[in-house]
Amino acid sequence: MLLGLLGSCASPLHTSTAPPLPRCELPIATLLTSTHGATLERWDLPETDVWFGEALPSSASYAAYRNTLHAMGADVIHPVADPPIVTTAEARAQWHREDANLELVYSGRVGTIRPIHCLEAALFAYHHERADQLTQPSEMIVFVLRKDRRLRVYAGRGDSMYPPKSVYGVTEVTADHAAGWQLVANLHNHTIRSFAGKPALGVTVPSTNDVKFLRGLVDELGLPTILVTNGVFTIDVPAASLATLQAAD
Repeated sequence: MLLGLLGSCASPLHTSTAPPLPRCELPIATLLTSTHGATLERWDLPETDVWFGEALPSSASYAAYRNTLHAMGADVIHPVADPPIVTTAEARAQWHREDANLELVYSGRVGTIRPIHCLEAALFAYHHERADQLTQPSEMIVFVLRKDRRLRVYAGRGDSMYPPKSVYGVTEVTADHAAGWQLVANLHNHTIRSFAGKPALGVTVPSTNDVKFLRGLVDELGLPTILVTNGVFTIDVPAASLATLQAAD
């Protein structure tokens, strides 16, 4: 009986090999435009749940960005920054509109602020690896489209604070939309600021200029969702909520 038990224990185990879990990593991008330090790049990706979950990329520099902010107590969902220096009535009126939008978001009446999702984090990490967002802050602009269980992502960035319109990707997105691609979201980041001499996360609130620009995309291309990230948190704003937010003149 004992020999029988030993024999059964020694027999080989038959195990099935499960497919590896998808990783939160972007493949190599296709470079579409590169002029004067500004680039427009494209990724074609399989549509999987991982892109819209909370997995993070394995980027060491992105982890260092988050760890630095955490060590300084700056990774908060409602960041506060030093007030802007306002010297004109026009600027005062603009910041009044910005503050009104901030209050709508922070009160929970517009959008949902949540931890950053994989695709947003992977794109932010890609941007950060090319321009340190703690020392050389700059914005990127991203469009995400969907067709036949595939995702197409355009990302424009430059070597100054704001990317030039030549790398926004609107022309490419418009052509894809005409070819049957569905626009999923527009994403951009808001850059690091300062508060009492320490870093402060960018606000995850569409600016008045953002609202003006994005309303046009809603009307022309049916943009359904607006995403603004600071690399740690992202706001998800339904297009219908843009009517509630104030826009630039």
